[in-house]
Amino acid sequence: LEDYRKDFNGYIPTNYKNVYHGKVTVRNALSSSLNVPAVELLNITGIEYSKDFAKKAGIEFDESDNNLAIALGGMKYGTSVLKLAGAYKCFATEGIYIEPFCIEKIMDSDGNVIYQHQSEYKQVFKKSTAYLITDILCDVSKQSSNSLNKINVPVACKTGTVAYVEGNSDALSTAYIKSHTVSVWMGYDKTDSQNHLADEVTGSTFPSKIAGD
Repeated sequence: LEDYRKDFNGYIPTNYKNVYHGKVTVRNALSSSLNVPAVELLNITGIEYSKDFAKKAGIEFDESDNNLAIALGGMKYGTSVLKLAGAYKCFATEGIYIEPFCIEKIMDSDGNVIYQHQSEYKQVFKKSTAYLITDILCDVSKQSSNSLNKINVPVACKTGTVAYVEGNSDALSTAYIKSHTVSVWMGYDKTDSQNHLADEVTGSTFPSKIAGD
């Protein structure tokens, strides 16, 4: 993929700190969170095709989410850490989607089970797809800048940071091993000049540290 400042019919995405690398592999683009190659790939595969792929993993879109900005999370309503964890778990389970849930069981005062959650399992990605994505995302946790690099087992991870006028507004880290998936978000309910994350708070720092712990 090509990584340089370019115009996609009026939409001009930029990389972190406006640093570009020319020709890059998909592996490097994904593991380094390069914005322009992500938009280019979405432009190649097509918005509807890519949205259908994400929907299989439980990610929901608004009708207005029909532009290349969704490659970088530019959605009208966004998504939740619960749905992110559910989506990335597909890669940990060889392409099988298990809808995330919060209530496992409800019992009455006598100990009788009055509700028991029953998970449904659905193969949504090829095993080979899940393997390749996981292999690439393991590169993220090995980076010296990522707080997960201190863990002595292979961990797949995808981070995200949203810049603000000053500092950052959001920092995300979703990490997984075969048995567990965790998604961590840091930010404020309402970001403004008084309430925002510092420059050093990125997805690779504190959110990855929390995920690792």
